[in-house]
Formats: sequence, C-alpha cells, structure tokens
Amino acid sequence: SFQINSLGANADQKGSVKSRIVELVKDGQGKKKSREWLPKRAQFVISTPMSLVVQSFELPPIGTQCHVVLNPERQQLAVFDAPLNAWATVERLAVAKGYTISGLYFTHGHWDHTLDGARFNEAGIRTFAHGEDRLFFESPEIMAAFSMPGLEMPAVAIDEWLVDGQTIEIAGTTAEVR
Repeated sequence: SFQINSLGANADQKGSVKSRIVELVKDGQGKKKSREWLPKRAQFVISTPMSLVVQSFELPPIGTQCHVVLNPERQQLAVFDAPLNAWATVERLAVAKGYTISGLYFTHGHWDHTLDGARFNEAGIRTFAHGEDRLFFESPEIMAAFSMPGLEMPAVAIDEWLVDGQTIEIAGTTAEVR
C-alpha cells in the first residue's frame, strides 16, 4: 500500500489551527480509497485503479514536502505543492524518466507551499488550487509577517480554481476534490 500526505495549517478567526491533508491509499485489492481527515479542503482523492508511484521531496526553506505522483502507463507526473527548489527537482525527475508534467496542484496557499509556483507558471505548467485560498496566491505579501525575512514570495497564477466535489484529471487518472 502507499500513501501521500501533505499537511498544512490554517488559523481560523479564533486563532486555532486546522490541518488539511492529501492522502491516497491503495488497499489490498488495488483500489484507491481515502482516509478521512479534518478539515478536507483541497484533498485530492484518486479513484482510478492503476499503478501510480509517489515520490516525496523535503525542500527548503523549512522542509516542506513536495509530492510527485508518477503514472508510468501514461509517462506523466503530477506535482503537489511547490516549496523552494521544487521546479528544479521536478524538472530533473521528469527529464530523467522521460515524463511530461501534467500539472501542479496546491494543497493550500501558504507561502512555504507556493514559493516555486511562479517557476511552474513560467514553464507553462497548468496550476490548480482551491478557490478558498485565492488571496494567498494572488497577494502573497499578506503572509510576509509569517514567513522568513527577505524571502521573495512571487504571486502564482492559478489556471483553475477548484471547488469541493469537483472531478479533475491528475496525471492521466481521475480525482475528486474534497
């Protein structure tokens, strides 16, 4: 079995922390299913039965995870989150395997998950994020007080704003946004 997780924290108006998670689970019969976590904004659940490979990279500046879902049957890969150096890491992987990058999917819009998003924009890679996080992508300077001093946080152009219940394609397979 395999899982991918991408934890993020969001403070609500009362200052409490909420975590979101992306988790894909392959059960013993080869079917994809999800585990429930709270809250579920920007959880991507892949349901198409096929062999997918997941590689995770811990990237700077604070060890944020970048998950890459590879579909060997389609020779495609999808990227989840873009911390600093994500573009160079993913591009090397894609070239080495001869895969195309089908898209960049953000689990949420915090600065440590979006730092390299503009690099994917420059390369023409389609980007996807939950519509509730629009402000973080369009005006990342609002997070400056919560980031590292002197860190450049470029805006990220999102090609498609996602909503809960929407079905999308990720690396040649079907996924539901939850």
